[in-house]
Amino acid sequence: AQIASADANVAQAELALENLNAAATAAQIASADANVAQAELALENLNAAATAAQIASADASLALAEANLDQGKNNLSSTQASRLISRQLLCTADTQDEASLICPMNLKGEPFPDDLIDYLLDMISNSILSTEANNLLNSQKSYEAAVQSQQTLEKNLTQALESRSALDESPTEAQLLQATQSLQSAKEQRLALDEPPTQAQLLQATQSLQSASAGLSTALENRKDLQEGYSASVLMFGNIPAWRDMKDGITPGEDVRQLKLNLIALGYGTVETLGRGPDFTPGTRAAIIELQSDLNIVASGEIILGEVVFTQGTSLVKSSSTTQSVGGKINAGTELFYLTPVEKVETQIGSDGSLTVNQDSLQIVEIQVDVSERNLVSEASKVEIELPDESLVPGIVREVGSLAVVPQEGDPFLEVLISVDGSMEYFEWTGASVTVNVTKELASGVLATPVNGLLALLTGGYALEAVTGTGTVLIPVETGIYADGWVEVSGPGLKPGVEIVVAGQ
Repeated sequence: AQIASADANVAQAELALENLNAAATAAQIASADANVAQAELALENLNAAATAAQIASADASLALAEANLDQGKNNLSSTQASRLISRQLLCTADTQDEASLICPMNLKGEPFPDDLIDYLLDMISNSILSTEANNLLNSQKSYEAAVQSQQTLEKNLTQALESRSALDESPTEAQLLQATQSLQSAKEQRLALDEPPTQAQLLQATQSLQSASAGLSTALENRKDLQEGYSASVLMFGNIPAWRDMKDGITPGEDVRQLKLNLIALGYGTVETLGRGPDFTPGTRAAIIELQSDLNIVASGEIILGEVVFTQGTSLVKSSSTTQSVGGKINAGTELFYLTPVEKVETQIGSDGSLTVNQDSLQIVEIQVDVSERNLVSEASKVEIELPDESLVPGIVREVGSLAVVPQEGDPFLEVLISVDGSMEYFEWTGASVTVNVTKELASGVLATPVNGLLALLTGGYALEAVTGTGTVLIPVETGIYADGWVEVSGPGLKPGVEIVVAGQ
C-alpha cells in the first residue's frame, strides 16, 4: 500500500510538470475569454446610468413599502385598542381583586406588565376569570405580532429608500477600483495562457517530482527492511519516555541508564558489563544485539526511536475499538491497542550489583468523606473494599485531601485516594462503583445489644429493659462501640442470652 501510494505521488508530480510545459487547451482559453468579457460587462454596468425601467421599478417598490407601513400602523392601533378594551373587561369582572397586577387603580396610561402573558396563563390554569384572561391573552399576542410586523415594514421601507437613492448616485471610487482590478486580473490570467512557464514554476514542479521519487525510494527501502527481518517495539519499565535514538556516540542521559537497568533485569548483561552510569557503552550495544537476536528482529545494536516503549510498570494490554482482521489493510497512525499501567515498578542497583525491584499498585479508588467524618480516615490506614461482585479486597489510604470541597448542594467533603493493596487483578472494574469500609475500633469478647434496645434514663445514662418471670426490670448499662445497629454494653447483672425489650418489636 505504501509503495502504491508513492507510485501515485510520482505519477501526479510527473503529470503536473508535463501540464506546465504543455500549451493551453482550447477550453482553458475559452474560459479565460469568458472571464474577461464578464469583468468588462460588470465595469460597463457600473458606469452606466440607471434605466427608466429600473427607476420605475424602484419607485413602485418604495410606494408599496409606504402603503404597507401605513396599513401596519393602522393594524397596530387597532390591536392596541383591542388590548385596552380586553383589560377593561377583565378588570370590571375582577370583583375579588384577583388580578391586581393587571388592574391598577388608574387604568389610563398605566403600562402593561412585562410578564403579562405568563401571568394570564397562570390565571387560566388556575380557573381565575378564565374567559376574560383568555381574551386579554389573545389581544396581547395580536398586539405583539403587530409590533413585530411594523418593525419589519419600517426596515422594508428603509431598504426601498436606499435602493431608490442608489439609482441617482454615481459608483464610489472603491466600487470602480474593485471592478477595474477584477478586469485587470481576468486579462492577466488570459495572457498567462499564451506565456511559457517561468523558471521558478519549472523549478517548483521539478522539486515536487524529486520529493515524490524520494518517497517512493523510502517505501521500497522499508519493504526491503521487512523482507530482511521483523521490526518490533519492545515494552520496558521506566518513568522517562523514549525521545531519541540510543546508539554509539550519543550523549549520556537518564534514558540510557533506564535502558541499561531493563537490559540487566532481563538478563542481557550485568552491572560490570554494562556499567552503572548513563553512558552508552560497548557492553550496552552487545546486550541490545543479544536481545534483538532473541526476538528475531534486525540485530543492529541500536535502539531507533519507536523500537522501545517505556511505561511505569506492569500494564494491561487492551485492544482498540477499531478491530483489525488478518490480511486487512492498516493505515499509518491506526490505533491497534493501548496500554494501561496498573502497577509502578522501580528497579535499583545495590552496592553489590544486585537488583532491587519495588512494586506499587496504580489501581486507585476515589471516595469522598464528609468533613465532619474526617477522623475516620488517615493516610496509611487500612480499609476494606467491596467490589460489585461482593468480593472483598484490602486497600490502603494513600492520600487525604487537605482542602475541603464545597458543593452547590450538600455538605463539604474531602477527596480521599485509596490504593488497592498488592494486586493487579481488578482492572475489569475500572470506573465501577465500590463500597469502602473503614474500621476505626474493634471490640471482641463483649456483650452487644441492638441500639433500639437502649432506654434513656431521666437521671442520665442508659438502661436495658430485661424480661423476668414476673415482668420486666431496668438494668443500667454503660455503652461502648456502635456499629451496624449494634452497641457494646456492660453492667451488673448482664449475662449472655438475657432477653430484653426492643423498641418496635
